[in-house]
Amino acid sequence: MVVGVFLDISGAFDNLRWNILIRDMMTLGASDATRSIIQSYLTGRRAVLSVEGATAFADLTRGCPQGSQLGPSLWNLSMDRALVTNNDDRVKLVAYADDLAVLIAGSDILDIQGRALRDWAELRGLTFSASKSQAIPLKGGLRSGFTVSFGAQDIVAVDSVRYLGVELDSKRNFWAHVSIESESLYSRLRAASSADWGLRQSTSAVIYRAVFLPHITYAAETWAKGVLTKKAIRLLGSKQRRALRSLTGAYSTTSTDALQVVAGQLPLDLEIRWHVVRTRRKAGQISEEVMSDQWDRLLDIWQDRWDSSVKSRWTYGIFSDIRRRLVLPLEVDHYVCQFLTGHGDFNSKLESFNLRGEAMCRWETEDESVDHVLYRCPLLSAERDRVIRQIGEDVWPCETKVFMDTRSNYCALRRFAREAIEAKRSSDRLGLVPG
Repeated sequence: MVVGVFLDISGAFDNLRWNILIRDMMTLGASDATRSIIQSYLTGRRAVLSVEGATAFADLTRGCPQGSQLGPSLWNLSMDRALVTNNDDRVKLVAYADDLAVLIAGSDILDIQGRALRDWAELRGLTFSASKSQAIPLKGGLRSGFTVSFGAQDIVAVDSVRYLGVELDSKRNFWAHVSIESESLYSRLRAASSADWGLRQSTSAVIYRAVFLPHITYAAETWAKGVLTKKAIRLLGSKQRRALRSLTGAYSTTSTDALQVVAGQLPLDLEIRWHVVRTRRKAGQISEEVMSDQWDRLLDIWQDRWDSSVKSRWTYGIFSDIRRRLVLPLEVDHYVCQFLTGHGDFNSKLESFNLRGEAMCRWETEDESVDHVLYRCPLLSAERDRVIRQIGEDVWPCETKVFMDTRSNYCALRRFAREAIEAKRSSDRLGLVPG
């Protein structure tokens, strides 16, 4: 059986004994001059505390000077002794600063102990915190709840632990990491934006690429296999929704499938996989050709999902080809997004969500859908004429995908969208009826 033990060293940087540190330097072969410089650097240090005119002093005899460039190196000198003095083939140690992970193999639970590490810590004046240290079973059929003896301390085994920012679980499928719930940056951004004020969608896009994605994809090379299940894909899509709504200004009823396409952003599970591919290419592990093939593969997966989706078929009529959407430099806002998704200030859509009393257009010609507003609503004849002049009377009424053919066509749609929504809202406020 194999157990992972993740140790928390109590006050690690504050309690390291200097005399043992100098001895560690000698063991590593540091010269007399180097040891003398470090000894001088540490000698005569004093902690000072002043409160309401009273000052207290304490001479220091231990600890790595916090905030100094040398402090982390001094800690690493002592941590090195824990790593190199481990002669047990059944024990694997991994350390990053004072975060220590120990993988221990044993024939039974009583055989899994940490005597060598305990001796290393005690010699240097360090102790492990049993309440903050954790263990997880990794192999051998053990279940959480048992304890691992670390000298006089018993460490309780749990289902998952967080190590260096990654949630590790006993099944090693990384579902625990994928399913971590954290407050989304975009829940706050949504509160700071609206149709006519606050953060622009373009600003949210910068934050999405520079903050949101790096946070989500952190260490994905380790846990990316956890995004391959349908359950994980759905969960990641749910996490991505708030961010995509901030990027697009879309209504909350818009499907995630449509949000991803309108925003021109990879589904989050594919974004994580693409991050891993780019990381491997940067490390020289794969060629440029392989990276290009992987990109095509991810786009094919996205295209298959979009083709087979039963949601957002209005948006599909505009952007049926994922690759074509990604090369279109579209600026999306709250107004045009309603016409790209079909979810917006349209009576028939609002009525379907019990947000409006009736679906009929105020002119009572037909149900007020996005199609009706764009092509036939009498209220918007003047605004529509300007669009027709841009698109061309010979092709009107055009297919919705025509609005993506040229930049001027798309700008005409954006202008119409804003004018149409504002005219509708003004009409609703004034209670205008056909005359």
